[in-house]
Amino acid sequence: MNQEELNLRREELFAPIHQQILMTDDENEVLLLATNMFTTSMHIFCQQYGLAAGMDLMQVLLKQYREYNT
Repeated sequence: MNQEELNLRREELFAPIHQQILMTDDENEVLLLATNMFTTSMHIFCQQYGLAAGMDLMQVLLKQYREYNT
């Protein structure tokens, strides 16, 4: 799969998530959804890569987020 195909597939997979975000009514629902998405992401990373590698990946992602937003 080339980069363009990968980007299109990512957008396709994200569409229902984006729709759910748009359906939230207030800040509490956004935070509830975000918490569930975060927990599910952690579960997927650990399930696919194993606990240690999944936790390492999350640490890398958090570090990249901090660097990008400072």
